[in-house]
Amino acid sequence: MSRTDELLREVEEETSTQPETKSASRRTRAVDTARQMFSPRYFLVSLVLTTIALFIAGAIPIIPATGLIGVFGVAFALGGFSSERRYLEVGLAGAVASGASMLSNYLTLAVVGRFGIEFVGAGAAIGAVVALLGYYFGRDLRGGLTKEIE
Repeated sequence: MSRTDELLREVEEETSTQPETKSASRRTRAVDTARQMFSPRYFLVSLVLTTIALFIAGAIPIIPATGLIGVFGVAFALGGFSSERRYLEVGLAGAVASGASMLSNYLTLAVVGRFGIEFVGAGAAIGAVVALLGYYFGRDLRGGLTKEIE
């Protein structure tokens, strides 16, 4: 008997001793699919980096909207260094960081005025778009640098 036959027999024994129900296998596939689509670890890393860049770049008092340049820069770097597609995580991190920044900048308007939610929503949408553009251009640069020249 060959080594391959022994391995196949071991696999058959393991699968026969561990009966898996349809719901358990469906749940396992759903969890695996969700992990492939959204990585909480990558989201947290991109959220922390985006928030830091947003507040550091936003500290420049002369030029308005420099925080968004920081968001673009971090997303560009993440896209350039990442080998996987993580648009959802980066876009959500940009939206959360920019929305929180708008909320902190216009807190009195959000509490007293009636347009606070709209400002926060607009800031989150703009932050998501800027982060997605930065990530796209970073991935595009990475693809251009790693592609073989014919």
